[in-house]
Amino acid sequence: MSGELERGVTLFNRRAYFESHEVWEDLWQESEERAKALLSRLNVPSRLWGLAPSTFSGGEQQRVNIARGFIADYPVLLLDEPTASLDSTNSAAVVSLIEQARDRGAAIVGIFHANAVRDRIANRLHVMNPVAESAL
Repeated sequence: MSGELERGVTLFNRRAYFESHEVWEDLWQESEERAKALLSRLNVPSRLWGLAPSTFSGGEQQRVNIARGFIADYPVLLLDEPTASLDSTNSAAVVSLIEQARDRGAAIVGIFHANAVRDRIANRLHVMNPVAESAL
């Protein structure tokens, strides 16, 4: 049953549930505004917001997932190449979100192969080198 339900989920179709519970109306509006702002900032076209994410391109899906990660102000972010496969415009938008999280005090633990991105975000760096087979 839950699998059937999940296939029909779009970004904003849970509104009916929240509107039927007045206590949640303000929370819903605030959440929807934040989601729209993040999706806009990450260049996800508004014409897609009501569609199932499975219909999006790979890059659009990646940006929606990034928005999902930034919708709440988490104290720790674990990032694995968050700008991989993004063009320079969308990469800059993601880096800006990461910098904003860092500046509000979030701990950022990430893997960044792009030196320019790593240099903008990192205030501490741990370089990992492969272990020599002779050491095993």
